[in-house]
Amino acid sequence: MKIMAAVAVCAAGVALLVLADWGLDPLTNFEYALSRKLHISLGKASMLFEGLTFFLFFFSNRKLVKFGSFAFCFGIGPCIDFWGYVFGFLEGQGGFAFRMGCLLLGSLLIILSFAYYIPLNYGLQSLDMYSVSIASLLKKQYGVGLTITYCTLILLAALLGVRPGVVTFVATFAYGAAIDGVRKLFKW
Repeated sequence: MKIMAAVAVCAAGVALLVLADWGLDPLTNFEYALSRKLHISLGKASMLFEGLTFFLFFFSNRKLVKFGSFAFCFGIGPCIDFWGYVFGFLEGQGGFAFRMGCLLLGSLLIILSFAYYIPLNYGLQSLDMYSVSIASLLKKQYGVGLTITYCTLILLAALLGVRPGVVTFVATFAYGAAIDGVRKLFKW
């Protein structure tokens, strides 16, 4: 149940970033690029990318894959579409303060959800499978692996025709350190 709470909170954060319309975190930006290319919802694109990642790591580095990985990889997409529907009536509403509030709250929810579920040791979400693998390979902290993963996703999204926004760069260089700091609050 704890992992499903993290999935729902993270998805709500993503939906709020979409509402802010100032760019998306790098993973969502890449999945948004996939959704545009494949003409599917953001949630379906998320489930496609994260599902493929799940199976890639299931067969190549199974120690990172547990029930929580399955729940995150296949649950985040439908949750993103759900929250998008719930928040849909707010689309195009408000000015600068509204958009800034969506950006800040969305970022906070994403950071909290990652910081909360990683120490649970229920398995990793797709983004974290890459980030933890890179950090381990380089013998660095999670935040370094996350930043490298984010930069790669920004490049892939750009190759698919989606440019990064303000949020994309803020997330790239601030989320990893923020997650590392907040993780200390969640000791299981």
